[in-house]
Parts: sequence; C-alpha cells; structure tokens
Amino acid sequence: NVRYSSADGVLYDKKRETLIKCPQGRTACSIPNGVKVIGENSFVLCSKLTSLSMPDSVERIEDFAFQVCSTLESVAFSRSLKEIGNMAFYSCSSLADVVLPEGLTNIDDYAFYCSGVARINIPRSVEHIGMYAFSYCTKLGEGAIVVDDCLLCVNGGCSGRFVVQDGVRLIVGGAFCGESITSVVIPGSVAYIGRGAFEGCEFLESVTISEGVRNVESSAFSRCPLLQKVNIPRSVSYIGTGAFEGFPGSLRHVVLMFDGAPPRVEGAILGSAEGSVQVYPNQGWELYVKQGTWNGVPIEYRGDILEHYHKISKPTSAGSTEDLYVERTWHESYPNFVKMYGSTFPNAYL
Repeated sequence: NVRYSSADGVLYDKKRETLIKCPQGRTACSIPNGVKVIGENSFVLCSKLTSLSMPDSVERIEDFAFQVCSTLESVAFSRSLKEIGNMAFYSCSSLADVVLPEGLTNIDDYAFYCSGVARINIPRSVEHIGMYAFSYCTKLGEGAIVVDDCLLCVNGGCSGRFVVQDGVRLIVGGAFCGESITSVVIPGSVAYIGRGAFEGCEFLESVTISEGVRNVESSAFSRCPLLQKVNIPRSVSYIGTGAFEGFPGSLRHVVLMFDGAPPRVEGAILGSAEGSVQVYPNQGWELYVKQGTWNGVPIEYRGDILEHYHKISKPTSAGSTEDLYVERTWHESYPNFVKMYGSTFPNAYL
C-alpha cells in the first residue's frame, strides 16, 4: 500500500508520522516513537480505552481525536506537544488528572468540554485557549475557575459585580457567557479577552478594561444590550469582529472612548447587526485628525476640544507641508485640559 501502513492493528500513514485510526475495542494503545500527529477522530468512541502514553515525537492532537472516550482515565502527554485540537477530549468523563507539557501553545475550542477533569495545569507557554475549552468541567470546582494564570470557566453561576483577580493572563472564550453579572473589572495583567468571553450577559452595564489589556477578541461583549459605553485603554491594539454585536434583528448603539491610537480591527465592530458606533478620543486627539474614520466609523469630537485646537502647516523634508493640530490655549474652566488633551508636538510649532 502506497498510502497507509499498520502496526499492531493501528492504522498510520505510510511514513508512520500520523496515527489515523485505533480499533474501538482497545483498552490501551502503544504509540511508536516517530509519530508526530494524533489524527482527527483517531480514537473517537474507543469506549474501552483506559490509558494512553504518547512518545515525545507527538506535536499535535487533531480535532475530535479522543471524543467521548468515556473510560479514558490517564494520558501521558508528549513533551513536544504544541496543539490540542477542537473537541479533542470532549466528554471524556473519566479523565480526572491532566498534566500538560511546557511548550504547549494552543488549546482549541471545546478541547476538554464536559470532561471529568478535576486537576489540570496550564503552562505559561499557552498563548490561546479556545471557546468553551473547559466549560462544564464541573469537577474543577464552583464559581470562576482560575488555574495558574488563566480564567477557564464559571461553574455554578455568577452575578452582580465581578472583579477578575490581578495576575490573570487569559480570559478563556465563553467563560462568562450568559452569566448575570452587572459589571466587570478586568486588570491590566490580562493579555487578551477571549472570543465570546462575556457574550450574552444581558445585565452587564459596566466594563472596566485596565491599561495593559492588549486584545479584545471577536464577540467578546456581543449581545450585552445594557452595555452602552466602553473606555478602551491605549494598550489595546486589536478588537475582533463583532466584539460589541447586538442581538439579531435589534439595533445596537455603543460609544467607544479611546485613550490612544485606534486599535486594529478585524471586520465590523458590530458584526452583521444593525446599529451605530460612536467613537470619541479621550486622549491623543491629534492622532485621529488625519484618519477621520475608524473601521468605517466617523470619529466624533467634543465641541470644546475643537475650540481649543487649531491647524498649522509644518514644512516637510520633501518640500511639501503637513497639517498639524495643536492646542490653542489653556483656560481655567478646563482644569484637566492640558493633562488629557495636551499637545505632544514640539514647542516650536505652538
């Protein structure tokens, strides 16, 4: 056979770098060294499999690999493992103890969803954890489940004001989906707010995103009808598609207040929903003047700010001129004006 090979009844590709299929009746499987990929659906519904040991050559576990292996109790992971695929250990109800290797970077959507995991570590090397990766892992405990520096999920409900503990690095996608929180404070230690992290929080009125947060992923605050205004700190460099999307068929209006340069945006801020976005710069007003729009949304300015700026033309080295907008005056009726809106241009141009 030019495409496949087998060993001990297990199907591999010809080079034996990908494990394609293990027979469902197995109670254990010895994977030979040299295998790099545990293939998609390769152990799905192996209802008698109780343990598995991977050689250190394995780098990736693909989607659905061990889905509904209900008797799987222990897995010795490869020290070279980089990625755990979508639904890889979905509903592995007997899998209680999981030790993940340092060097792992990606845990995809639903990876351990509804599994029996009671104890797990999240290596510092992990950069991304997908939506609902640990949702309904009820044996992890009650309330907001923080493991190492990752907020994985909420078990048993969450309401009222919630403060994410300082030191949390990742908020996993879908972690607070549908919860009854009314306000949330996100510390600057958080690198990213995962996809759909606060989706469907119908009572959420206030969000504080602290300086230091970098990414707000797609649908992070979608379907939160009471959330009308969000201050975006200057550290945020990326906002995903539909981050503030409304309910289908309803209008969504949101005001975004920026403290720094406009973040990069993937797609429409409201997704496919109808509605409007108002953009106001809190600080660094001059950064927005030339751009005029942000993600197709006109940038709006407070009237008192326009009154205190004027345009001048600065000569460039190419012989042309460049328009600069600088602070016109300071007045005691605007005590915070210099602090919040002071020009960053050299005195020679004031």
